[in-house]
Amino acid sequence: MRIGDFMSSISSVASPDWAEDWDNCGVTVRSRSGEVAKVAVALDPTVESVVMANSKGCDCLLTHHPLIFSPIRAVSPDNPVGSALMELISRDMSAICCHTNWDSSPYGTNVSLSRSIGLTDIIPLVPGIGDKWGDGAVGNTSPIPVFDLVELIKSRWNLSFARVWGAPVDITRVALCGGSGASLWKKAFASGAQVYITADLKYHDIQDALFSGLSVIQVDHGEMEWATMADLADNVSKASGLETVLLPIPEVSGLIF
Repeated sequence: MRIGDFMSSISSVASPDWAEDWDNCGVTVRSRSGEVAKVAVALDPTVESVVMANSKGCDCLLTHHPLIFSPIRAVSPDNPVGSALMELISRDMSAICCHTNWDSSPYGTNVSLSRSIGLTDIIPLVPGIGDKWGDGAVGNTSPIPVFDLVELIKSRWNLSFARVWGAPVDITRVALCGGSGASLWKKAFASGAQVYITADLKYHDIQDALFSGLSVIQVDHGEMEWATMADLADNVSKASGLETVLLPIPEVSGLIF
């Protein structure tokens, strides 16, 4: 399949129109032939991901996080971006990113996370326009103690840790945002949620949320998003008709003591 046709086929999964203006989604590297036959799906476009994808017979690496985000002036093996680019080119592989267009997809990050923990009546915290889902998610659940909810998300999302702030109450409405969701805590509170699950919260974000009465669960950014990569791979395969291979999450979180 031509790479342009592949991109068109997965537009129902992660349309370029759903990406944020500041993001760099789409084709980052195109192989010489411009053909795609087998796709590896990974969280990050690392050298290790490229090598593993190639070893599994994949000619395209599709990642959630973009390979090139900030402008680069030179390509060098002395940094992660340059080394991954050189590895892709040397192996004649294509690279594609589905970042905020996957986050905002009606099948994407926040919908996938919500469904995986059994939330119902799921709606976005910030609705999108047209067929774009939007940002974050909030949904209902049968009453569950907050610490049982923590154990549930750790199990379903394969998390190494979760930090909890707030009263040990029964939860019936949960808000979440995959990845960096600090800017949406007020939307989470306004949605009627009793708890907000996200990553990359700062100290004062947490204090402000607690003051409002909103409990907070903070988890690892990469682990939270990687929990949706199987759904990304499955949806890409169904939309394109091509075989996809899910690569494991990179071990960059460090040790938990």
